[in-house]
Parts: sequence; C-alpha cells; structure tokens
Amino acid sequence: MNNLKKKFIMLPVMLLFLSLNALPLMANRSFSDLRTNHWSFSVVTELADMGYIKGYPDGTFKPGGNITRAEFIAVMNKLVSDLYPDGTEADNKWLLTDISPNHWAYNAADSVLSHMTKEDVKNIFGSKFSPDRKTTREEVVAVIHAIIRHHADFSGIDLSKNRFSDISDARFRESINLCVEQGIISGYPDGTFKPGGNITRAEIAAILVKVARG
Repeated sequence: MNNLKKKFIMLPVMLLFLSLNALPLMANRSFSDLRTNHWSFSVVTELADMGYIKGYPDGTFKPGGNITRAEFIAVMNKLVSDLYPDGTEADNKWLLTDISPNHWAYNAADSVLSHMTKEDVKNIFGSKFSPDRKTTREEVVAVIHAIIRHHADFSGIDLSKNRFSDISDARFRESINLCVEQGIISGYPDGTFKPGGNITRAEIAAILVKVARG
C-alpha cells in the first residue's frame, strides 16, 4: 500500500516537472508558422523581443516571404532611432514624391533617409521610393552601410577585396564587403551572396539582429 501511495504522489510531481520544462519552448514560439528547428527561429525571436520586427495579424511571420522597401524601412527606422537617437539633419524628402505624407511608412522613410547623404539615397533608391517594390539583398546592406559609416571609421578595411564569388558586378560591392568584415552578413554555402536576389523576412532578421547587437 505504501508503494502505491508513493506512485500516486510522484505522478503529479513528474507531470509538473515535464510541463514546466515545456513552457519556455512554447513561450518563445511567437509565430505559428516558425518552428523551433527553423534556421531563423532564434534570430527572429530575438529581434521580435527587441520590438524591431512583427508578424502578421493572423499570428504568422512568413519567414520565406519577401519584404518591400516600405516594410524594410519601417524596421530600420526603429533600429536606427535607438542606435543613433541624435539623428541627422539631411533632408531627403525629394525621394518621397511618389507616396503621400499620409502613407503608413512616410514618416519612417523620412527619418531613415535623414541619416543618409543625398548621393547614397539616389544611388540606392533611384529617383523615387517605390514603397511596394521588393528589397534586394544588396540594397539592404547598402542602406546599412550608408548609415553606419557616419558613426564609425572603416578606413582601415580593404573594401576592394571581394568576399563572395558572385559580387564582381554587384551595384554595392563595397557595402557587401564591409558588412562581411563587420560580421553583419554571410553568404550561401556555395560561396555566393546573390546580391540581386529579393531578401526574405528571415534573412532580414538575421542581418538586423547583428546590427542591433552592435
């Protein structure tokens, strides 16, 4: 009888132990379509916990989905505002003539562009913002480079040495090389970067979490 009582006592204790150990795994899974074994789970979760990236109203994150210029610039605005709260005084509103001041991303775009020179803005975006245009991998690193180079000295880095096999003709080759040296980006297992490829939401998270860490 004593052994039977012990078993009944131990059973709820064991169940409680198992449930407590399962809680962190459930709690950290913020998005219904992002499994814990997905390569980007930890970086997406970290960036979301920082408040820099969000999912969709249905609870998904869509890690393999592409990101538009407006979406990217909105994420960058929160990050840049925290990293460089003093801001800059550059006026690049001329790029935003194709979107209304009432557009949800207008203020974010105005803020981020103020951290960049007119020349950089023109080289990256062209003559208009095109908020719904998908963002490429090299455009992302070009924006990051255009902002952070005003806050650090990179003169000792050789940006002419290509770190990937497919960036010789890339538009922003130096930006790519700089971000590799700073540990912000990495390429694919085959040694390529695919600079003109549309960047995914998971890839954005992997890059920006490194920028956020400083």
